[in-house]
Amino acid sequence: MLYAYVCSGERIDGKVKSRTLAYLGSIAPDAIERASARAEFWYQVTSNLEKLAQSSQLKEEELAKLTTAIAQKVEPVEVPVEVRILNVGSNTATTKFVHES
Repeated sequence: MLYAYVCSGERIDGKVKSRTLAYLGSIAPDAIERASARAEFWYQVTSNLEKLAQSSQLKEEELAKLTTAIAQKVEPVEVPVEVRILNVGSNTATTKFVHES
């Protein structure tokens, strides 16, 4: 799986300490070629980034950098309005990608 997180780092006693701020989304490596899987992934990512923006944890320029970094790993897909409407009620700075088999 490919996981996207937002993390922050700071130096404490000369060592960098990383802290996870938010989980953004995940996608299976074999699903990256399917537009439907990428659409679901980008729906997760944009929804979670919007929550971070609304809570003032990230600035607009940080959101743009994160989106660009994620797009280098997973090609963006425009999510149709119908899909967004159907998913409204579902429970479905640095970007860290974690690969697991």
